[in-house]
Amino acid sequence: MANMTEPDLDALARAETWNVRSGPDGVARFGDGAPWSDPLSLPGWLRRKYGTRVEIMGFWCFENPAAAALGELSDRHDFAVIDRRWVVDPWISDIPGMPEGGIIDMQSKHFPLLYARVYGDRDCWERSSWFEAIIDAELPAHRSAKLAMLNGALAGSLLGEEARSPEP
Repeated sequence: MANMTEPDLDALARAETWNVRSGPDGVARFGDGAPWSDPLSLPGWLRRKYGTRVEIMGFWCFENPAAAALGELSDRHDFAVIDRRWVVDPWISDIPGMPEGGIIDMQSKHFPLLYARVYGDRDCWERSSWFEAIIDAELPAHRSAKLAMLNGALAGSLLGEEARSPEP
């Protein structure tokens, strides 16, 4: 698959992944059932979908004091980088001045100026290769069953039905 273009990324931002809803347990979840509150949920989903084109990156806020906007919100922040160019991070949409949809072009001349207060020093970023390895090692059958169960439970909750596990 070729590198992503801006229209590809706009379509991605409107995809089911960003369709956050309350799950059967009352927890806000992405369209694939992963919890919204887990900063690794979206990068993991993107890695499953786009493979090695997605790098899962993150940093400890105390090690990256220039990331002041995020340091006030959490101890650690994780996000996806697609094609070594596009930061995909919908949580930043809630920070004033950040783009709707949370997709940022690191090749933009504005990246160092506008986003430094959010992402700080890029030398402080670290690749979460341990998490990438876990995702890459998932068996396709296990992944399909897991997603089917999560999507089924989410669909049932949206229809007002009690969530059921798939029959063995």
